[in-house]
Order: sequence, then C-alpha cells, then structure tokens
Amino acid sequence: GVSAARGTGYNYYDGTSWGPAPAARIEPTNRVGFVNVVVTPSGREMVIAHSAVGMLLTSRPQKGTGAWTEDATVLGGVGSDTWSKAINGGANGETVHSIWNANSAGANGQNFSLYYSRSLDGGVTWPVLRTVLADLDSTKYRGFGGDAYSIDTKVDTVVFVVGDFDTDLVLMRSTDNGVSWTSTVIQPFFQAMYDDATDSFPDLDGDGTSD
Repeated sequence: GVSAARGTGYNYYDGTSWGPAPAARIEPTNRVGFVNVVVTPSGREMVIAHSAVGMLLTSRPQKGTGAWTEDATVLGGVGSDTWSKAINGGANGETVHSIWNANSAGANGQNFSLYYSRSLDGGVTWPVLRTVLADLDSTKYRGFGGDAYSIDTKVDTVVFVVGDFDTDLVLMRSTDNGVSWTSTVIQPFFQAMYDDATDSFPDLDGDGTSD
C-alpha cells in the first residue's frame, strides 16, 4: 500500500541558502496528496491538499518559519473531495482561488463535479465554497475527471481550463476576481453529455470500426 507518512515534503530558500532536507511531511496528523503551496503578500503560507478527511488546509502565519496547523473543516470536510489546484490573486494578492474534483456524486445529480472555491482573506475564511459554476453544471456536463484542469491568475483576472477525453475543452475566465465568469469552448466534443458506460464513439475516420 501507499505509505501512511505520505504528505508534503517542504523546504525553504531564504534568498541565500536552503534549509535542511525534509525528513517528514509538514502535516502534523493527516496523510495527504496532490499538494498546492500558496503564499500571499502578507506572508501567510498554506498548503491545500486532499486527505481522508477531505480538502485539508495546512498553514502558518509567516512563510519559511513556524509550526504548521491543519484545518480539516474550513474547505468543507467532504472526504471524497480530491485533486485540488490553488493559487492566490486579487488586487492585494490575498485572494485564494481553488478548484477540485468531487470524485463522487456531485451537484444536482452530476458525477465528479468540478468545484470552485474562493477566499478573500488569505485562506482564513471561504465564503465561496464547493460551488459549481453555471457553464459547467449538470445541464451541460455529466462531470469531469480528476486533475483535468489548471488555473492561473493575474491581479483580478482568473482563468482556468477544464476538459476530459469525453467532454468539451472549456476555458473559464473572470475579470472581477472570481465574482462572475464567462466560458469559451476551445475544443468541442462531438456529443453533449457523453456517457462512456452507454455511448459509443462513431466511426469518424471511416474505417468501419468505432473510434
């Protein structure tokens, strides 16, 4: 099996030298995976990762120094949530945007929903939590696979791309720090709401065999 000690291996470069090689994960209690390190201009440092207790936020007030504290509830505490991406942004850099996968029955009957969450205070509180953006909801998509997305920011512009082998490739863009969103289908899939369990690919190349 996978090691019970799995977690975030962390080291810090202070501008001159690295610290000692890490001998243990930073998380005091929980085994985690798919970690994302976020540092805000105030110096607050956090790691967002999935764990058995759900999306786990492990943080400390100042980057590079001090003890780490886990918070297993601030990101919803849903054990099936997995595969996060996280980044800071906003005019003051203290907004934290995160997306992750439901990895189970999601919103409004959707399987494997892609959730969007946002904190405006450096990850302390999350008034937008585990939301499904309208253009990615169950009226348009059955869901998305794990780690099938990536996010970036520039001040108040937030952009992420999501797409799987059996969905459209969609670009989601916000210019108001994640309040409102527009979507652009970069590459459409041939069939809306495709279900791999029941649907088949057509013979797109004309060789007599389903593709």
